Amino acid sequence: FPPETKSGNSPAASLRAIYLPWYPQTGATREQRSQAMVRLLKAHPAVGWQLLLNLLPRITDSSQNSYRPRWREAPDFVSPTPQERFGGVSDIINHAFAVAQSDSEKLAELVKHHSDFPPNFRGEMRSKLRDFASTSRDPEKRTRLWQAGSEFTRCHRAYPDADWAIPPSEVEDLEEIAISLEPEDARVRHAWLFNVQFPDLPDALKTEHVAYERRLGELRKESITAILSKS
Repeated sequence: FPPETKSGNSPAASLRAIYLPWYPQTGATREQRSQAMVRLLKAHPAVGWQLLLNLLPRITDSSQNSYRPRWREAPDFVSPTPQERFGGVSDIINHAFAVAQSDSEKLAELVKHHSDFPPNFRGEMRSKLRDFASTSRDPEKRTRLWQAGSEFTRCHRAYPDADWAIPPSEVEDLEEIAISLEPEDARVRHAWLFNVQFPDLPDALKTEHVAYERRLGELRKESITAILSKS
């Protein structure tokens, strides 16, 4: 595909409009769209994967109408029922799981969308992460997934009352998985405290400025001590 543009249509946007579970711009049925997705993933894996990421559920979303056919009769676009919408979302997530398998880069991408998944798929996602943690021995891949998981859990600890926050029990579950993937290198483990000026902290809210800055200073001092002790 050519580079995406900020105005006008694009091939990727057209594909997304066709497959969007809650507003499909096509006369194809859910089953037909799912079968076409399988063929797309086989013929153009990179394009198919990016399309799946663009189709994953979001807490807020929008789309535009596609052009109607000019040279043949336009199909009737019938709004999907709630059951059909959920079925379409399920198809997209299942395709994403099937493609990701034990690929750490793809699993890390899916972790970013974890809070938008329906509860049953969040549970399945955590099972996949546990399987990866128990079977993978590649330090680079484990670190990649640890970074994604720990960043996700810190964000949900930092904003526990947000509409998008997942239940604390699920955050704890993900934290345990992230700990099992934690790298041995202290520099890598503590880098997140210095990569940005105001990182999300798991035990201090940014809205409580004084307590947040105090805790951030404590964690940074502790991390420097830990790094120097291993030097």
